[in-house]
Amino acid sequence: MKQKMLFGFLFVLLLFFGCTDFLKELESMPTKDFNDYFDSDFFGSDANLFDENFFGKDVNVWDEFIKQGFCPEGQRIFEGKCIPIIECIDGTFEPDCSVKKPFQCIKEELVENIELCGCPFDFRKDENKCIEIQRCVDDTEYRNCGSAKPVFCEQGKLINKASFCGCPEFNKINAEACEFDFKIKSIQRKLDFVLRAKKSNFLFSMQSELKKRLAGISRTYYCNPGCPTDKELILMYLDEKNQKNELLKLVELIKIQSSEPDDRARIAVSLVQRIPYDWTKFTAERSQERYPFEVVFDYAGVCGEKSKLLVFLLRELGYGTAIFDFEKENHWAVGIKCPLEYSYNNSGYCFIESTTPTIITDSKGDYVNIGKLLSEPKIIELSTGSSFDSVSEEYRDLAELTKLNELKSMNQEEYKKWTEITQKYFLTELEEIVLPAENPQDMTTLIESIKTKLS
Repeated sequence: MKQKMLFGFLFVLLLFFGCTDFLKELESMPTKDFNDYFDSDFFGSDANLFDENFFGKDVNVWDEFIKQGFCPEGQRIFEGKCIPIIECIDGTFEPDCSVKKPFQCIKEELVENIELCGCPFDFRKDENKCIEIQRCVDDTEYRNCGSAKPVFCEQGKLINKASFCGCPEFNKINAEACEFDFKIKSIQRKLDFVLRAKKSNFLFSMQSELKKRLAGISRTYYCNPGCPTDKELILMYLDEKNQKNELLKLVELIKIQSSEPDDRARIAVSLVQRIPYDWTKFTAERSQERYPFEVVFDYAGVCGEKSKLLVFLLRELGYGTAIFDFEKENHWAVGIKCPLEYSYNNSGYCFIESTTPTIITDSKGDYVNIGKLLSEPKIIELSTGSSFDSVSEEYRDLAELTKLNELKSMNQEEYKKWTEITQKYFLTELEEIVLPAENPQDMTTLIESIKTKLS
């Protein structure tokens, strides 16, 4: 008896691991004939392969085969059944949805099925069609408030609409704009930063009197007898006496967060990157440029303003700094002294984008109304100091992320790595990215949508 049962068990293993032709034959059999195939003459009168004492009660062996992932050649498992493998031109199997929404694979043809497959990223369903979601330059949908109050997206144009969108903290409504309420004598800003996938913050106290004083300083300069250099103009903003004393307190707060010099630099970079971009100022025809202190106070800034703030912090943390001035694209970025092999165009300075969370050394982003930074920037060296030598960590992460972003699809291991890197730097605000278990193509769509947002 035991020998016969052992032989039967080995026979079933053989079925699982190689006899696909035999599986085809078994699949075509009715359940009764399938059970009769293994009759008492095969295993012996006292051994029934399908008896509850052999495999367990109410076990259908063919169902067990399918559960283990075995189907005859040319078939695959779909919703617990073996079905023929039919493939469309883009590699989608029938009846799955293509990654190119809203198409479904039916009889080797891609057919629109909005109800089942949904619409692509940045499109929404409108009756039986997918229509593109209309947005302003800050990614706000038409007729909606932006993330930066009081911005409102009005038919493609950003306008101030404080009566509808409200104002930031410590501000009051003035017509449809917002202005600081100087009745408030001091404020505390919660400054966020990320260091190796860990979000943290601290409070920074500031006096509103300094904000008022800086706002009253003229931004006009005179060429008498000669014009000030680019470096001298920038230093005018960095070295304003009263402001400098207050911002040095911010530098000390950054130092408290870590004892490692390079990690202090990383905290400073993340802190400035996470200060919201001032979309109101982006669309204004004329506006007064902020001092670095004002950027922190207002918790808003554009590229030049945020870059000067970051240069101040890195300089006071002891690093060599520079500004990359892309005159053609009207854009500023920050340079931090680093090993030549990691530097931007062999300049000796690593590229840092100050306006949004990105990985240090990443200069390949797309910019609103600009696209890629293609021109040769003017390099304005501002301070000598230490080199950011551990930047190889960011350089390797960026290289790996770039390689993953170029893939048309990702397996589980690649997706895990992609998630680790994006969350390490919080390049997306998604706190948790969940992989859809049932449809791997949904994972590709999710990644593509996030990649679009990141760019």
